Amino acid sequence: MKREETRLVKVGNLTIGHSNEVVIQSMSSFKTSKIKKVVKEINELTPLGLQLMRISIIDNNDIKAIKKIKSQINIPLVADIHYSLDYAFKAIKEGVDAIRINPGNTNPLKLKELLNLAIVKLKIEDDFISYSLNNFINLMYEYKIISDEIYNKYIFGSTDEREIQLYKNGMPSFIVAILNHDGQLNNIEIKDNGECSGNSDYQNYKNTKDDFVQYHLERYIK
Repeated sequence: MKREETRLVKVGNLTIGHSNEVVIQSMSSFKTSKIKKVVKEINELTPLGLQLMRISIIDNNDIKAIKKIKSQINIPLVADIHYSLDYAFKAIKEGVDAIRINPGNTNPLKLKELLNLAIVKLKIEDDFISYSLNNFINLMYEYKIISDEIYNKYIFGSTDEREIQLYKNGMPSFIVAILNHDGQLNNIEIKDNGECSGNSDYQNYKNTKDDFVQYHLERYIK
């Protein structure tokens, strides 16, 4: 059976979609505000192979439980949003790894609302290193306490020179991850001034991606 190629998505420490392995998920059987029961359920299922847990968000009590649940588990947490789009924004701010908008009882989202939601989530993901820690790492690097390799690993999450240059150019981390996963980094030329261009293999590859990914690729690579 031929597997349909889907978009690459990062959920916490998991990479889902494209050609990655299928992830085992479950839906909590308790109301999210019942923190002890939810945490117990997740931690009992994790040794059995659970990789991702979904929880329902139906009110502000569920929102308040997210941080406490996250602090006691070791797998990504996905929030199923019911009734109000406001819960989606609140859940993201509380640190949930991903959201799912329930289409059955939530008003259809306008394009502007969807874009705002995506921007908020991407901003949180890209700011995974705190401002204070960044300053500390920069100071240690300046005084040669840490190596180039350690510095790049902390600041950029990579030691690959091409990836680092793309990050420096402002390319979102999820786009760099897609290029790396699809073996396209060697098809991109990075000039001394930071300008990027792709060879013919890259151009053919780009045309196979959906509009969302193409939009980001065209912003950074000629």
